Amino acid sequence: MREVINSYLEATRSEETKYLFLDEVTNIAEWWKAVKYLIDVGKLSDRAFG
Repeated sequence: MREVINSYLEATRSEETKYLFLDEVTNIAEWWKAVKYLIDVGKLSDRAFG
């Protein structure tokens, strides 16, 4: 999952706000670890997560 999100982010490098909808994400074991990692390394903003 991390690779897919990272590929999307690299393909859309503009500084515009982007939205990523994770439909049926609970079908992926420990999906939240990929999201947390990308937040921790600065690839995703944690503003939407509270």
